[in-house]
Amino acid sequence: MAYSLTNGDNGLDFIKDRIGRSYGTVHRYWASWQKIGIVESIDVRGGSRAKALFDLEEFGVVIPEITLEEKQDATEVEEHNE
Repeated sequence: MAYSLTNGDNGLDFIKDRIGRSYGTVHRYWASWQKIGIVESIDVRGGSRAKALFDLEEFGVVIPEITLEEKQDATEVEEHNE
């Protein structure tokens, strides 16, 4: 889900809120993905952000919609682990 939202338009705050993860977690995703070459860094006002280099659905990966309940559960688990 996070990768599919990494379209160059969405910032960390939008993605973290959408998937129920922390700012640091999404930032680590971006750093890992940049290291393995599946995102590029693009300049935006005030900094930079990641942009996915391909659409997962082009490879047959179905991106599920996340429900509010799933998002809340994920947030509780992450907060417990941090």
